Parts: sequence; C-alpha cells; structure tokens
Amino acid sequence: MTTPWSLQRRLAVALALGGGLTLGSLFLVLDFLVDHELYSRFDDALVARGRALAGLVEARPVARPAVEERWPEYAANRHQEFYQVWDEGGATLARSASSHDGDLARPPQPVGAVPQLYDLTLPDGHRGRAVAFAVTPPGDRGRPGPRRLLVVATEREAIEALEARLHASLVIGTLGALAVMALAAVFAVRRGLAPLAGFSRAMAARASRTRAREAPASGDDAVQPAQLPRELQAIARTLDAALDDTLAALAREQRFARDAAHELRTPLAELRMLAEGLPRTPGSAADVAAIMRTIDGMTRAVEALLALARCEAGLEAPAIEPLELVALVRRQLELLEPERAARGMTLEVALPAELWVNGDAAMLERIVANLLGNAVHHAPPATRIAVAIHAAAAVELVIENAASELDPAVLAGDRGVPPRRDGHAGLGLALARALARALGLTLSLTLADGRLRAALGGLAALDMA
Repeated sequence: MTTPWSLQRRLAVALALGGGLTLGSLFLVLDFLVDHELYSRFDDALVARGRALAGLVEARPVARPAVEERWPEYAANRHQEFYQVWDEGGATLARSASSHDGDLARPPQPVGAVPQLYDLTLPDGHRGRAVAFAVTPPGDRGRPGPRRLLVVATEREAIEALEARLHASLVIGTLGALAVMALAAVFAVRRGLAPLAGFSRAMAARASRTRAREAPASGDDAVQPAQLPRELQAIARTLDAALDDTLAALAREQRFARDAAHELRTPLAELRMLAEGLPRTPGSAADVAAIMRTIDGMTRAVEALLALARCEAGLEAPAIEPLELVALVRRQLELLEPERAARGMTLEVALPAELWVNGDAAMLERIVANLLGNAVHHAPPATRIAVAIHAAAAVELVIENAASELDPAVLAGDRGVPPRRDGHAGLGLALARALARALGLTLSLTLADGRLRAALGGLAALDMA
C-alpha cells in the first residue's frame, strides 16, 4: 500500500504541472508563429528579388553583365544568390556567375501566372530556396517573344541557423520559467500552509502537556485558529473543540478509574478480614475458600485498574537497571503454582539458565505477572501453558495458553467492548500493554486456533561474562 501524498506535495505538483502545461502550450504557439513569420518574410524577400529580375528579363533579353552589374551578389565570387533562365525547349539561356556553370533544379510543377516556391540543393551543395517565374521577353516589332522560365534561388542555411537559435532560446526560456514557477509554487504552498502546520504543532504540544500533566509553557499556544486563513478557521475550531472534548473525557475516565480503585480497595480489605474471621466448620470450608478466591479476584482487578490508570496518566516513570529475567519469570511461576495445580493445567517451560537484560524491575515484574496470571486465571482448566524466552538477535518472552472464549476486540485494545464470555474485561492485558509502552517495549497479542500468544519484545540483553 503506497503512502498518500501530503497536501503540500499535491498542491505543489498540481501547480507545477499546470504551469508546465501552460508554458509548453505557449512554447508550441510561439514556435509556430516565429517559424511562420520568419519563413514568410524570407519567401517574400525572395519573391520580390525574383520579380525584380523577371522585370529585367521581360524588358530586354538577359545579358549577364547587366545583371551582375546591378546585383553584385550574383557575381562569380559569391555563393549565396543564384539565377538561371531556360527557353521553352529547356536549353539554358543565362545563369548567374555564382553558379560556376552548375544548373539549378527546375520546379517540380509547371509554372503558370503565379510564382512557384520550392526547396532545392544549390550548385555549391548547400540547401536553398527558389522561386520560379514564367516570363515573356519582348519580340520583334513589339510583339511578345517566346516564353522563358526564370528561377531565382538563395541559400537558406543562414535562416535555418537563426531558427535553431530561436528554438534554443525558447526552450531555455521555457525551462527556466518552469523551474522558477516550480520553486515559486513550492514556496507559495509551504508559506500558505505554514499557519496550519503551526496550529498542528500547537495542538500536539497541548495534547502532550495534558497527558503529562504539565502546565502550559509560554509561547506554546502562539498559533490560534483566528490566525489561520479564513477557509481553515472553521476546521481549526472544530479540531480544537474535538481535542478539548477528548482530553476532558480522557481525564474524567482516568480520574474515575483512580477514584473507583481507591474507593474499592478499603471495602475489599474489610471483606477479606471478615471472611478470614468466619468460623471454620466441615461444611463451610469450601464456601469460605470460594469467597476468598472471589475476593482475591476482585482485589486483583482493582489493583490492575489502579495501576492502569496511573500508567496511562504518566504517573509511573521507569527506572532502568540490569535485572535477571529468567529468575523474575520463575518467581512468578512459583507464585502461581498452587492455582495452576488446582486447575489441572500443564506447564511447558523453555528458559535459559540465566539472562540479564536492561529494564525496570517493578514494571517488568508486573507485566510478567499479568501475562502469566491471565493465562492461569482465565484459560480453561486442564489445558497447556507454554512459557519460553528466545534470546537470538533480540530477547523475546513468549507465553501461550488456550483462550477459546477470548473476544478479539480485547486484544485490539478497544475501549467500551463488552466483557469476555468468561466474565472478565481483560484488564491484565490492557495493563501489560500500557506498561510495555511506557518501557518502550513491544507486546504482541495474537489469537490463532483458539490459543492466545503474548510476545514481549524489545528487551536489550546484557553480556555479564
């Protein structure tokens, strides 16, 4: 899945593409107009020169010295201007000295009253342009003489070089303008969206301070919705109000969780004392034991709720130090051994002899206790629990247990999901996830084939040799 482009990139690319299409279209139009005007003027000048020479031919028979005297560009030492005259039989009557006895190419079509323009190769091998006229010189006794064909040609390589220079200038100018337009688009978009980016940073700082219970710092709230462009002010006010509501709801939820946990701890302690003081009779021992297990379960839930609220509120900060992970896991397994045996669960343990890691001992102990306690307390009786530590490239603690009754929404961390079908709301998993996040660790919870796999990773192994 590709990452969507940012708004800034989209606007900059759209402006650059729009400017590129505009400049490209302008380049094509200008190129056409310049070429048309350039060659039109070139052809007009050639036709005018040809008409002047045709007028001389029609006034009297062509005499080469008379032409070269009037137009020195047709002299032998020149090579850019040429003319040639044929009779009706195709015999050459006269040609310019610049041709050096070489023939000009005749026009591709018969010439009528309208002069005919065409391209040709000049006697000296250069590319040229020619115009052909049908002329009638004077005959005897004032009558028209036989028709003649006059071709006047000129070299076109100079104008082609001029055309190439104009094209290069247009290309360079267009590319330069496009580059300037692209830079201007990026600058304009970045400057235009700067207030929105500042507002976003201010909102993020405000949310971070609220989570960390910090007082507002001077200058953090410098960007206000009223400072944004008019089109974005409504969106900014809506986001501001939504963040206020969300932060207030989060604060109320955390406050309620803390207060409820504190309020419940005292009644539960009193209830436990009363249960312990009940007289023991052969018929009531089982009932008292059931009451004690219920009280213990409620106490664990309250303690988990209070710890979760403190962790999410940022009131617990980790104290990183070296600790022996294998001993920590074995100690928790020993504490849960009586309940595991009572429920008929089998335990598969794959632990190294010793493994030192960096971490907060109290928080890691609570994570392991919650994951193992979740497996022992809530997995179906007479099932298998697997505990392993993998210490290859990275340290990973893996705990697997049967969990056919577990709702996948609990694993996703969704708030407001109904309790599991076994009556528990998954507080242990939520607390373990929050503690792992506070320690910068990864806790992966996956459910496959009716078994829950909890993998705690991100621990840094220490070489204690």
